[in-house]
Amino acid sequence: MLGEIFRYDQPAAVHQLLRCPLNHPHSVTEDYMSAVQLSELSFKYDRGPILSGINLSVESGQYVVVLGASGCGKTSLLRIIAGLITPTSGKVLFSGNDVRSVSPRHRDVALVPQHSGLYPHMTIGKAIAVGIRDRLPKGERLSRVTEAAKCVEMDAFLDRLPEQLSGGQLRRASVAKALASRSSIRLLDEPLSAIDAELRFQIEND
Repeated sequence: MLGEIFRYDQPAAVHQLLRCPLNHPHSVTEDYMSAVQLSELSFKYDRGPILSGINLSVESGQYVVVLGASGCGKTSLLRIIAGLITPTSGKVLFSGNDVRSVSPRHRDVALVPQHSGLYPHMTIGKAIAVGIRDRLPKGERLSRVTEAAKCVEMDAFLDRLPEQLSGGQLRRASVAKALASRSSIRLLDEPLSAIDAELRFQIEND
């Protein structure tokens, strides 16, 4: 099962981490409008329950880290928030609105999956632009893609295909895709696992 969360206001402010259990009912704070709120959230596959009675509230501008053993439901939790899978019970609220019936593309959420999630036939530049190509003019779209790619030092690889990149480069391209979308909610599933330490700290600061 999921163990605990770490919540903090700035990614570098590790000393300000606060711990609270994910299934504690008082984790849901009632005196402010949360950006993301999970209420009595449960999810199970045929083989049994994965998540049970999760209560979590995240304020706007806050960073939250979810910890737990492999297979405990961390990825399932992110996929539920993104709308890719439906919870067995409980609610998912964005700014107080229940979004369980809202499709993933209309949730204003960017998810960086454990694997790159990039289309093999698309160049990295086109893949980064997928989420914004229908809502921005070409000039602004290209600028947004370049800016995001520079943040992760991938601006020199925009014409490459995924098969031409290393595992770390694919992870960086996935992060760039999330940055380019400028979504209100960003879900990162071990996004820096294959990235060298120096660049990892730079991305965290950006």
